[in-house]
Amino acid sequence: MRFATAVFCIAVSAAAIGATTPKKKASAAARKKTGPAAPLIAVQQGPLEWSKIERFPPHYVGNSPIAVFASFIIGPKTEFETSAAYTERRMKTPKGMYAFMLPVVFTYDADALHFTGSVEHTIVNQNTTPHSAITLFQTHFSRGSYVGRNAFGVSAHVTREVFAEYAILLPERYDFGDAKIVYQAPPARAIALKPRMRVAMIVSLDDRSVPEPADSAATFGDARATGWDYHSATIDDPEDRTSLYYSLSGDIHGYWLYDYETGEVLARYTKDGTLEETEPTSAPATSTK
Repeated sequence: MRFATAVFCIAVSAAAIGATTPKKKASAAARKKTGPAAPLIAVQQGPLEWSKIERFPPHYVGNSPIAVFASFIIGPKTEFETSAAYTERRMKTPKGMYAFMLPVVFTYDADALHFTGSVEHTIVNQNTTPHSAITLFQTHFSRGSYVGRNAFGVSAHVTREVFAEYAILLPERYDFGDAKIVYQAPPARAIALKPRMRVAMIVSLDDRSVPEPADSAATFGDARATGWDYHSATIDDPEDRTSLYYSLSGDIHGYWLYDYETGEVLARYTKDGTLEETEPTSAPATSTK
């Protein structure tokens, strides 16, 4: 297996986040008391180099949706920039194949001896227009609260919430629904495997993937967002809710089921969920403008 750039490993530890000074090694007694260190997480840096990948590194989580989205932001064409210069800037985006880990939940059928999971489609806004997509990552945070009052003088404690969602847009004419992933396994193996099963969506991105910021997105807190939605609080639903969407266009090539603990690729599926009988030996073509 080869990658275009190194796979970066980080140790996840709450105590380590935000640390600014090196800390002394804990004593053996202290380590025994606090338990083993958190496992290393393998984060893909940049696009994959497609060369018959048989396995991922252990604890592989693929590319960071936030980092990939940021790498495709080039800014709008400026007043004194020629069209040729702007096109050249777009062509310099890090095009290639990317792997995004999806939140797929598997259930096991002991009679049929197989797992079943679905890659679910969702709806995100491009500007304010709904568009089919596959969600990569979601988060939200609170912006405080206030006391609101309606025209009749009835008051309510209102919370301000902001939701952020990163997604890959599906083509306008997407002619199949959620992709169902089926994986055969005997019960003994299934018991050990279930908590370790992960799905990586393989997507090719190129200069067409450069995101277009939504109109008025800056008004809602982030000018980079490609879409937004706003819900005004009411007495019955006292939540002031802003949703920001960060979407990229790309070509989905399929889904890889793998063992999170070992990195072993268990099976490969096409974008409609069909099991691939053979392993790909070369990169699918990525289109350019």
